[in-house]
Amino acid sequence: MSLLAAAWDIWRARRHGPQGITARQEPRLQDTVDWARARSPLYRKLYDSLPRGDVELSLLPPVTKNQLMAAFDKWVTDPAVTRAGVDALYNQLSQSRYQHPPQVIRRQNEEGKGEEGSGQDRAPAHELAQT
Repeated sequence: MSLLAAAWDIWRARRHGPQGITARQEPRLQDTVDWARARSPLYRKLYDSLPRGDVELSLLPPVTKNQLMAAFDKWVTDPAVTRAGVDALYNQLSQSRYQHPPQVIRRQNEEGKGEEGSGQDRAPAHELAQT
């Protein structure tokens, strides 16, 4: 969704009040659960007992950062990204001449193929790797 489309959608949701917000939240939650089930072995297993179709937020099992970091290779949705790879990249960049090394991360586009981007809107790779 483009920034303009997101801004327009937010304006429309506010104009329709709580019902407008709820009407947008439910399909977005379902899309997120479907995405996680399809691309993450960890979330596929966690969400296996959840009903298909509309899922209530209260039914989603909580997951801690420690659990995610312990199972990094199983929860990440891009199989090309591994904990060993993130650790190696962090070590390489931390030894570079940059005090705050630039980062390049892969983002998933709509077709599920990785795109390279600046990652300025994401957490730095070295923060993700720290437990």
